[in-house]
Amino acid sequence: MPARYGVATYPAVETLLPSAAFSEGVRVVARWEDADYSLNLVQAPYGSKFGLIAFSKRLDGLAQAAIATGMHLDEQEAPQRQKMEEQNAQTKLDETRLVNKPHFRP
Repeated sequence: MPARYGVATYPAVETLLPSAAFSEGVRVVARWEDADYSLNLVQAPYGSKFGLIAFSKRLDGLAQAAIATGMHLDEQEAPQRQKMEEQNAQTKLDETRLVNKPHFRP
């Protein structure tokens, strides 16, 4: 690996990567990288397990941009979505009221 990626670098500050298995993420212990790829030796939050995460920097950049765009769209659409949900809830209440009204005895 040193011939292709060089000597491992050790993050000066704690670096966390997201993890499907651990909500806290995993800590990067060592990293090998070139212009296109990153290979990361990671440790689980409780210290007993290690793993290797490899990713394409180009694809990671595209994924991060897509996530940011999606979050921006969610923020823009949130007021309209909330209004639609409130209208749907009111419509459902009105329909239930119409069904129950003939059977209601005070």
